[in-house]
Amino acid sequence: MLPKTLDDLTGPWKRTTQIVYRDCPVCSRDTWKLYVAPDTGMWHCFGCHAAGKLDMGNANALAVLFAKKSQGPPKWNPVELPPFSSLSDAAHTFLAEKYGLSREQSARYSLVEGAAYPYMGRIIIPYFNQPGEIIYYNARHFLGGQPKYKAADGKHPLFVPSFSAHMQGAREGWMHSGLVLVEGAFDAIKVHMAGRMAVAIGGTGVPRHLMPSLIDLAGKLPVTIALDSDAIDKALALQRKLQPFLAGIVRVVVLPAGQDPGSMSIDQLQEVLQ
Repeated sequence: MLPKTLDDLTGPWKRTTQIVYRDCPVCSRDTWKLYVAPDTGMWHCFGCHAAGKLDMGNANALAVLFAKKSQGPPKWNPVELPPFSSLSDAAHTFLAEKYGLSREQSARYSLVEGAAYPYMGRIIIPYFNQPGEIIYYNARHFLGGQPKYKAADGKHPLFVPSFSAHMQGAREGWMHSGLVLVEGAFDAIKVHMAGRMAVAIGGTGVPRHLMPSLIDLAGKLPVTIALDSDAIDKALALQRKLQPFLAGIVRVVVLPAGQDPGSMSIDQLQEVLQ
């Protein structure tokens, strides 16, 4: 029988190197993958890879650890964008040629242009939460400068185009088809334009801090992974990682060679995502 509290760490448990607990305070899954080292207090979930350290001198240490389960996904506070202006003709030309975005579509997603260093020559992409508040931003260079992207400080949230303040209350019609996970914000915008609920994870994997947010957002919906065509191995690895934690089916779609969602036409995306 597994120990339930620190007081139960007697007999053979005093000699073991790790104790296994059923529930993880971060991903909330009950898969017996949370391990605690009784000698150091270090704990690690081998499901979502969250980790930390308990104060083993505190009789309530485990209660404190598992109380974190009630806190839910991490919260991001509202932020202000750096100095910006409306998109210039050069920025609109770039968006049209690179991603097929019209002026009206760029406005729908609240895209603006940086007006001061170090955001000059960059298109600023606001990240909204569900109430429509800006909680983060990323900026993409459109004049060929490096680095290509410059982001706000701190850990990034998920980018969900349908959380834009201009689209509140317009998500319900897309939910039945589930979520589509993509790498970047422009990929997500393009998938959203194709009529799907898109989520940009900010790369080819889901960082540890985003797992609770993704689990909460996905609920029981099916999830489609649509990474760039050169990342099929990463997509399959992500599928293996996510399926045990998501209630819905997780599938991978393969994009045409040399393509990413942002570079594809709406018709192409609708066909590959169906």
